[in-house]
Amino acid sequence: MKKTLSLLSITWLLFSCSNNEDVKGKFTLTGNIKNVATQNVYLEEIYFSEAKAPVIVDTATIIDGKFELSTIASEQGLYRFKVDNQYYLFINDMPKITVTIDTKDSASRWPLFSSPANALLKSFALKMDDYNTKRIMLIKKVQENNTSKISDSIKKADNLLFEQEVESYKNFITNYIDTSTNPVMVMFALGYTKDIQLEKLQKSVDGFNKRFPNHVGISNIVKAYNMAVTRRKVQPQGNNSGAAAPEITMPDTEGKPFSLSSLKG
Repeated sequence: MKKTLSLLSITWLLFSCSNNEDVKGKFTLTGNIKNVATQNVYLEEIYFSEAKAPVIVDTATIIDGKFELSTIASEQGLYRFKVDNQYYLFINDMPKITVTIDTKDSASRWPLFSSPANALLKSFALKMDDYNTKRIMLIKKVQENNTSKISDSIKKADNLLFEQEVESYKNFITNYIDTSTNPVMVMFALGYTKDIQLEKLQKSVDGFNKRFPNHVGISNIVKAYNMAVTRRKVQPQGNNSGAAAPEITMPDTEGKPFSLSSLKG
């Protein structure tokens, strides 16, 4: 009888392990999409490197607005999926993540994800959108002033507003990079360091590995950044003192690669 119970226990244990959904590193994205036709949806992993294109890691079919995608990841990273030719970026910070989208709602450009890291991603992206809107408005105003017959005092005032906005942006980015507790958000924010002085940013990058010692993505981005710095220093560009951060290709808010130069006005 005892042998029979032992065999049953072992069989149950093996069965439960083979059917255990809590596989280390596995995460599942469950989608609830309104106003969408039946279509295939692909889960893609995004890399913080210009050398590696996004990789499809799972596929599913949206039926009655529902889908489920899953894969196994060794650490937090960036992923995306596409619905009606619109990419949506997210971070795999929880084993189970849900996303809600209404394709007819313009506000769904930033859908609702049920995880803390994706709330950070949305907040950061909206902040960048707000900055770009203000920057474009101020640049247009300064350009109009150059061709308008207005007083020098007004021109100086508008130029000062633009300079203050640029400085505010730089301070926000560097502070975000230095204080964020999420490694993916730190890497993502690094993609928005256009025109920040190299010396100032280098101190932040030098501390990444200490803050996130076990994150491979962080380690790789530090290596890529330092290589870019080295390439810049050996190039005959004169004095590099006060130079801006080096060019690094990073994923944008849709997971598409972009260079920092694309942020120029």
